Amino acid sequence: MQTMHIGPYASEPATVERMKAFATENGYRDRVGSGGKHHEIYMGDPRRAKPEKLKTILRHPIEKPSEYDGKTASLHLSTRGNADILDVTEQIRRTVAESGVKNGAVTVFTPSSTSALTTIEYEGGALNDLRRLFDEIIPVDQIMPIMPAGTTGTVTAIFAPPCWEPR
Repeated sequence: MQTMHIGPYASEPATVERMKAFATENGYRDRVGSGGKHHEIYMGDPRRAKPEKLKTILRHPIEKPSEYDGKTASLHLSTRGNADILDVTEQIRRTVAESGVKNGAVTVFTPSSTSALTTIEYEGGALNDLRRLFDEIIPVDQIMPIMPAGTTGTVTAIFAPPCWEPR
């Protein structure tokens, strides 16, 4: 975006603010400060022109914001503990569809220290193998109590298929 600023250099900030407002009103984002550079083209000789007659072309790079600008959603899940496995594929698909995002990446995260996210073919044999693996490396009768009395530690895996696209 560019505009002609007429006046002393000291009054350019007001013109820049009008440029930013214009960009915002028209659905654009000014990129100066986020990697874009401000350019000035001087159209006269400041030694000969009066300050109020100085002409400067101001240029700023702009962009249309993407439809994906860091949208966040949360899923709240409960497990039965001890290698309980949940398939969250449909919940993730539904959440993405409801977000309105058409292009981008989905990041799935679990904040719990006793749960995990992985991709696996969600079928009985693979699920049984995974449960057996957990039982071998973390036998339930050998879990050390690290939580207050009356609570149980859980080993949880939440699954989505290795490759899917929102519909």
